[in-house]
Amino acid sequence: MLPSPVTFVEMILEKGASIIQDLPGSYNGFIYVLKGSGKFGENKVEAKKGQAMWLGSADEASRSGIQVSANEKLRLVLFAGEPLREPVVARGPFVMNTEEEIRQAYRDYQKGKFLNPTN
Repeated sequence: MLPSPVTFVEMILEKGASIIQDLPGSYNGFIYVLKGSGKFGENKVEAKKGQAMWLGSADEASRSGIQVSANEKLRLVLFAGEPLREPVVARGPFVMNTEEEIRQAYRDYQKGKFLNPTN
């Protein structure tokens, strides 16, 4: 179970096709273009293979959506979810909420607890 609701969508659109993906207005996310090119959102931002676009939150109380139109055959992934609204601390490969949690993660890693959680 994830700590926060998320949406993950893979889209494959033929040239000239359009679709609107509904999302809760409070979601943040991004789109990554795997193949082809297209236009995205109400501003018709153009993106092509290898590019990513950030999706910001809209009105938290309403539904929202992102319009996608294919300039050519288009394949993309969309990841979006409810922001956690928690502090974030990142050091090396670890992401936690506090500096102490980061230190503990390093101690656990050095003791081999990530390989065998029963230690």
